[in-house]
Amino acid sequence: MKKIHVILLTLFTSFIINGFAQVEDGLEQKYNLTGGTFVKIDSMSSDQISLWPELYATYESNMSEHLTGYFRLNVIIPTSINIKLNPEYEDGIEKHSAKGFGINLGAKYYIREAFHGFYAGPFISYYRYNHTYKYSAFLNEEEYSITSVRGSFIIGYQHISESGFVFDVYLGAMLDHKYYEKFTSTFNTIALGSANFIKPDMGISFGYHF
Repeated sequence: MKKIHVILLTLFTSFIINGFAQVEDGLEQKYNLTGGTFVKIDSMSSDQISLWPELYATYESNMSEHLTGYFRLNVIIPTSINIKLNPEYEDGIEKHSAKGFGINLGAKYYIREAFHGFYAGPFISYYRYNHTYKYSAFLNEEEYSITSVRGSFIIGYQHISESGFVFDVYLGAMLDHKYYEKFTSTFNTIALGSANFIKPDMGISFGYHF
């Protein structure tokens, strides 16, 4: 499965690099370097939404009047935000958190002009992280070591103010291929396999333009 990860990342990286190399003639080269806090939806059901806060740094450069390519590095903050939609819902989880990092490559097509306003585009992500569950009803803590490759198509909106404040929100669909390398609990440690998930991809970020 790791060979698939490498092939997908190589193909998409080649696409982005080739795009940077073929900038339109006469185009003024611009870039957007931002850093800040990113909140991503990890899971969503009719009972509960789980959010992961992350720190991020993004480099975005224009390839045409409307098209940009970008690279983003994310570091997952070891905590989570769980929003209950059903007050009576109980999953028995006292602690739910993750720690790790992610690398994102993508392209955005802006309707108005590069870097500003509504956009749409694909991106691919590579994540390595540990996901921990601690159950309140049992003396048991579970931790999954996970490698994840995600392909998404998103529609979003980005605003950069004159003072440098950056706001970005997006919504889309994601294919998430997860390889569970190891499962550790209070009682045992075992190796696991892989699984594919199709789910919503939503996120919001607040940052500053350097």
